[in-house]
Amino acid sequence: DNILGSGNILGHEAKFQKLYHILFKLAIRRNKIHKNLKFDPKKICYTSNLIKWSYRSILPRMFDFMQKGLKLQFTFHIERADFVMIYSHKLTLEAVKDLILAYEYHKPVFFCEDNFFAYFGGCTTDLLSISFDSEGFYFDYKYPGIRNRLLNSRWKMKDEEKLIAQHIIDAINNDGISKFNTVPYYDIAFKYNGTQTDTPMVLVIDQKYADAAVAGADANQDTFHRMLVDALNDNPDSIIVIKTHPLSHHQTSQDAQRVGYYDHVSDHPRILKFHQDVNPVALLKKVDKVYSVSSQMGLEAAICGKPVYCYGQAFYNGWGFTIDRSNKNYVRKKKRSLEDIIYMYYTKHAYYFNPEKQQLCDVNGIIDYIKHQYEYQQNRASS
Repeated sequence: DNILGSGNILGHEAKFQKLYHILFKLAIRRNKIHKNLKFDPKKICYTSNLIKWSYRSILPRMFDFMQKGLKLQFTFHIERADFVMIYSHKLTLEAVKDLILAYEYHKPVFFCEDNFFAYFGGCTTDLLSISFDSEGFYFDYKYPGIRNRLLNSRWKMKDEEKLIAQHIIDAINNDGISKFNTVPYYDIAFKYNGTQTDTPMVLVIDQKYADAAVAGADANQDTFHRMLVDALNDNPDSIIVIKTHPLSHHQTSQDAQRVGYYDHVSDHPRILKFHQDVNPVALLKKVDKVYSVSSQMGLEAAICGKPVYCYGQAFYNGWGFTIDRSNKNYVRKKKRSLEDIIYMYYTKHAYYFNPEKQQLCDVNGIIDYIKHQYEYQQNRASS
């Protein structure tokens, strides 16, 4: 009570982390009491976390999506709410308070996260996609959510759903559409030691340090170290390309706050740290293999036909199309195709919002929107 009242968790992180996870698990269990629980944007939502951030202009893009796209109604009074919403799997004071209120007032909880094809122009632009789940976050191997449960069930794609999955795959593989869409798809050339090279390339993907998607994949610093060592040993005749986190090259000193797990990797004759902001699919097309912990780029690598070595409990590994090297292989009840995974995670329990039309659309509509934006940019650049 003293910690909650002070509004400061500094010095109490371990206790707060434990409390958060207890409340998180409790919310998922309590959700099962509500039969046929489904997200309904017509209901009234309580979320002090999102409302607080929005009024501080930290996440207006999320708030716009909720109000303009979903027409969601918010309330500051928990007793009036139909449900509580938790945005992102992060330890915050507001998230803990909201989970406590949900428990006290017997409210169902929905967990909200940016979905795939989420932005055009980076994460400070309009949000294009959100997913809602009552059973967890898709990147948390302990509580991976509804979509993981469906994949482990008897669910099968219909013929029309297979066409949608293929359209998504084509949009990624042929047009380079990804999560952030900051750079259009174009051919790139590697330079090693200042000159262009045709030496075989192996990609090792860095991720944001201490990110929820890393912890959720049961991974840590040791996981990334082992992955890099294996990449070097497995491929003695290749250059190992480390795709650094986009923010890591902004560091100004060795003492700067860590951004990625490979920020301070020392010089090595076969390691090339790749800082350039390029289309991820263009980069994937240039390499022979890909090593990933839990990055979405690992899934995109599989779409591009690359062998993908997984070192974490990623939402896309263990289904039969990746090479899994996690110390603890997460047991899947089914073998699933790449198409199954794509359709499930890009369409199920996901909402898409077209900022131009100010209305919701399906995944095909958001693909068309992103393509149109790229074409508009290119036409402006050439005029």
